[in-house]
Formats: sequence, structure tokens, C-alpha cells
Amino acid sequence: MGSNAGSLIWQWFPNATAPGLFAQLASAYAAKYIIPEKEIKRAMAHVSVKSHANGALNPKAHLRKVLTMEQVLSAPIIAHPLGLFDCCGVSDGSACAIVTTPEITKKMEKKDFVTVKAIQTSEEKRIEARITRP
Repeated sequence: MGSNAGSLIWQWFPNATAPGLFAQLASAYAAKYIIPEKEIKRAMAHVSVKSHANGALNPKAHLRKVLTMEQVLSAPIIAHPLGLFDCCGVSDGSACAIVTTPEITKKMEKKDFVTVKAIQTSEEKRIEARITRP
């Protein structure tokens, strides 16, 4: 480990991008299972077409454009074998959960709230270390 002990320097890959790393995984998968390039591209394109169709149905989705299989397959290559529509759009996302009582929820005048019922249990195991001294 040397002078980098305790650091995360070993995780640093200069010039590595998400598309580049996922392209390596796709290529490795295709090689391992002996899948021809056209078939792996078509399988990935199917996922992209389906995901864009679902996004088009959601008014809050970031990407709402319906794509055809031909558009996805003919898109420019970003990192072989990944094309433009095989890669995620660059954006930041967020989520929020407001946890409150049913009474307060009624006062908020919202119609699309979600009710969550949960139960929690915990168990603690006490393990004591005994030190024997000479």
C-alpha cells in the first residue's frame, strides 16, 4: 500500500467515463456469452426504446421523446458498442418524502399522497470481551 494507505487513490481511473466503463462491461458480456455485436446492439436498443416510450407517458420525466429501433441503432457511437441512446442523459435527480400524520395530510389538501404502514423491530446481542491478564 505504501504512502497511499487509507486513501482512495486506487479507485481513480483517469479519463474513465460512465459510458466508457459500461461499454467495457457490455463488450465483456458479449464476449463471455459469445453474442454477436449486432445482437448485443439490438438488445440494448430494445431497452432504450422501451425506456423512452415509458418516459413519454410520464409528464414529469426528464426525457419524454419516443424513439424507434432504427433511430437508436443508427445513433452515433459514444463508446463502442454504446450509442447515444444507450447512455444515460446527464442530469441531477432528487427525491423527497414528507412523513407526517394522517391528520396533517388532510390539511395539506393533496389528493396524491401515499400511505405507508411499517413495523420495526430490533434485537441487540451483547458480546463482552474478556481480557485475561497474567
